[in-house]
Parts: sequence; structure tokens; C-alpha cells
Amino acid sequence: MRKLLLTALVLAFAGRARAAAIAWTGGAAGDWNVAANWTPAAVPGAGDAVTIASGTVVAYSTDPALGVASLTLGAPGVVPPAILEASTGIVVGGTLLLQNGAALQITTASVAAADITLLAGTSVTLTAAPAASAAGFLRLYASGAITIAAGSTVTARGHGYAGGAGAFPGFGPGAGGAGSAGAGGGGGGHG
Repeated sequence: MRKLLLTALVLAFAGRARAAAIAWTGGAAGDWNVAANWTPAAVPGAGDAVTIASGTVVAYSTDPALGVASLTLGAPGVVPPAILEASTGIVVGGTLLLQNGAALQITTASVAAADITLLAGTSVTLTAAPAASAAGFLRLYASGAITIAAGSTVTARGHGYAGGAGAFPGFGPGAGGAGSAGAGGGGGGHG
């Protein structure tokens, strides 16, 4: 799957002209898919170098995956920090950069980029409600490097495989076996 996704990424961006710079100017909050929220006035596409310096930008679950040439969230000295709320997949042909307190909040989708960089004070959070029996995963894919600086966070709190009740095994790989005489079985842990 990862190889297929990265191959699609390379093909999507092969032969493209230099990326056009497009910046969020939609104010404190708004919809990714409204052209008037961007300068120049166009919804960002695969050939664009996108910057969201400040504001909360929402990409709804009915949108296709966001595909851009590069994506920068946050800008030095700009407050409040940028927040991108996405329930769609995000595919970045180049670098995904979070800086100056920026946040990426995603639900059930994956993020793929050539390089992913989270500078100090930034965050990536899986915001979907945890499932009772199966795991909702936070998926970050990079064909190059993933850099998570000290002071930045990646959070998927409550999104591992659920444990079993009582003496029953939990779910997923490493679930352990059922216990005996009312004692729970062992299994893998994660942090």
C-alpha cells in the first residue's frame, strides 16, 4: 500500500511545472474548497505550494484527498497559529512543514509527503472517536524523512487496539491469550 501510494505521488507530480504559490487569506476560519479564501483566488491543487500562516482551515470528509506540491502550516511571528482540520487524506509531493505552533488535526485519513517536519511547539493529532473493538490508526508516510523536533507532539490517544474484558483476550496483533480462573491474559503493550 505504501509503495503504491508513493508511486502514485511520484506520477501525479512528474512533469509538473514549477509550483504556484497560494496562501490562505480566508480569515480566522473557513473552508479549504472555497476559492475566495485563497490568494490567488483558486482552490489549491497538485501543482501548488500552499501556505496557511494563521487561521483554522477545514477540509470536510466529502472532499477528495488534498493533493499539493508543498504545504506549510504556520509562519514565524504570526498569531494565532494555523490549524488544518482534515478528514480527507493529504498527499504532499514535497515537504509538509509545521512551524510556529501550527496543528494538523486529522480524523480517519493518512498523510503522505516526501518529507514531514514538525518544528518545536507543533502537533499532529488523530481526532476521530476511538472505536470500541478495532483500532483507528494515525498514518504518516514519508518517502524521505520524518522529523519530529523536541517539543512537538504526535497524538493518537485512545486509538490502540482495545483490550479484552476480564479473562478474554484483546484485539489486534499481540492481543494475548485468554486467561484462566478469572485472570486476564497477557498481550503486547504500546506507548
